[in-house]
Amino acid sequence: MSWRTVIISTRCKLDLKMGYRVIRAEDVKRIFLDEIAVLVIEKSVLSKDGIILDISKNLEIIFDFLDFDINKKSLISGIVDSLGKKALSAENFLRTQKLLSDMENYISDLAFEYQCDIVAEKINVMSVLKSAGICLRDEYTDNAEKLLDYMELVREFDKN
Repeated sequence: MSWRTVIISTRCKLDLKMGYRVIRAEDVKRIFLDEIAVLVIEKSVLSKDGIILDISKNLEIIFDFLDFDINKKSLISGIVDSLGKKALSAENFLRTQKLLSDMENYISDLAFEYQCDIVAEKINVMSVLKSAGICLRDEYTDNAEKLLDYMELVREFDKN
């Protein structure tokens, strides 16, 4: 069996059907997936129902999946936003307000001996969560598990 390098340099539609890569241009070509060693697409456009979509909002390309940062800023921001909503939900609201009040009292106690009036005006759930340095533990031994967890987290929390 020979291994092919498939280079796509013209406008076409790519599909997968029954173990074959189907390439539709002026003519239709079908190549068995096990025969393809490398697939090179010179220029790509993402579309749905004939409407061109912005690739950056719908696709993330990981060039080196063995070395990527699971603590991507937009992902952590999504997690922080979700934690903020959970902290202000009915089941956690009283506990959250008590915590914020305790923090304000603690800062007042620390500042009592100073000759000036010190107030903590910007204490709120989001500022506390953002200052907490929230991140994901990156202790994976299996890269496939790390990639799968990352994809699930991006689907749930990354709104970019």
